[in-house]
Amino acid sequence: MERLMKNNLLVVDDDPVIADMISQTLQKENYHLSIVHSGREAIDIGRKQKFDLILTDLRMPDMDGLDVLGFFRKEQPDSIVILMTAFGSSSSAIESIQRGAYDYISKPFKIDDLRNMIRKALSARAIKKAYFEEAGVEEFETIVGRSHSMIEIFKVIGRVADSDAPVLIVGETGSGKELIARALHDKSSRVKQAFLAVNCSAFPETLLESELFGHEKGAFTGATGARPGIFEAAENGTVFLDEISETLPSMQSKLLRVLQNREIKRVGSNQIISVNVRIVASSNKDLKQLAEKGEFRQDLYYRLNAITISVPPLRERREDLPDLILYFLKKFSPPDRKISISQDAFQVLLDYDWPGNIRELEHIIQGAVAITPLDTILPEHLNIVEKALCSPTAMDFSEQISLEELEKRYIHYIYLKTSRNKVKTAEILGIDRKTLYTKLAKYGIEVPE
Repeated sequence: MERLMKNNLLVVDDDPVIADMISQTLQKENYHLSIVHSGREAIDIGRKQKFDLILTDLRMPDMDGLDVLGFFRKEQPDSIVILMTAFGSSSSAIESIQRGAYDYISKPFKIDDLRNMIRKALSARAIKKAYFEEAGVEEFETIVGRSHSMIEIFKVIGRVADSDAPVLIVGETGSGKELIARALHDKSSRVKQAFLAVNCSAFPETLLESELFGHEKGAFTGATGARPGIFEAAENGTVFLDEISETLPSMQSKLLRVLQNREIKRVGSNQIISVNVRIVASSNKDLKQLAEKGEFRQDLYYRLNAITISVPPLRERREDLPDLILYFLKKFSPPDRKISISQDAFQVLLDYDWPGNIRELEHIIQGAVAITPLDTILPEHLNIVEKALCSPTAMDFSEQISLEELEKRYIHYIYLKTSRNKVKTAEILGIDRKTLYTKLAKYGIEVPE
């Protein structure tokens, strides 16, 4: 509660009645409040004071909320900006998120909804900041995400980065597992040493053994000289074993020896070499199930499973999409051109299910930037337009399911499509929020607060 009492909030609304109503409500939360009635006043006070959260109206006569948002994103990038407006539309919501707003709420709103939105925003910010400070590091430049699931991953990285315990990262192909592995290395005391990655599925077993453990001269045809492997080259650093589920049992036994004894043998040699590396592995398959079926060594699985990080697919963290889109736009825009994206194209990306996850999104944005003759990406520049527009929903009528299961899937689908916005989900479903909360709890989608 101590942390909550110190939060410094700015409320910006040209309607004194609404500003007063909001301030009276938020004062009960023990925030330190400042109230102004124009965008220009907001910028003036923002030049003098730091704010944790800015709640601003969108439509104001002298300077609108997007201008206020732009100022604080530039001058106080750690602050949270929430926009509110009586002129609710998807285009203004998209534009506010595109420009870096944390969230968007339409008037008239229930004050409890606003209060909860502010609490969650400040809580997520505090948790993320606290764990980065605890680990003595800055935020991860290469990992983009503000969703609850990503914040939980940031927390785990902050806790275990300096441990020598192996880490298993699980998730679908293209979900960003290697980025998590690199973050674990970059935020550890091993950061000045090598981070070496090997895709276990890309090598036949004999070549994989040589790649990992090295070989002596004459160990096999073509071995014209001795060569150290990745484990030796990464001494005091990190080895990332991507798609470890694709290794054969004989290789798994050798990897187990590295984990247990921290030693290796080069191919063609009986000499034992001690190594000091941190092992991070990944899999897009369920290693526990493979171990139970005898398709993966159980003892190796238990060794790797000391710390597990589960990376959710992009379709389950849609609130991260706007930030990812803008990140890749910035990454691939030429130095002499600033490429933007139209609202229609932005909406196509938001509506797509992303079976290829972040990797697919990255390639789509890269391709769109390359082919657009303009400075703005339009829907026709996206290589997913037909798939996105014709994409089936969560409903699969080729499968015989109960009416209850059908309802569960549809509610879950709408809930994800609205980025877990309960107000919008209830509106689309045509039910009140109390009924929605009950159904979310019943189906295990989310337990109401």
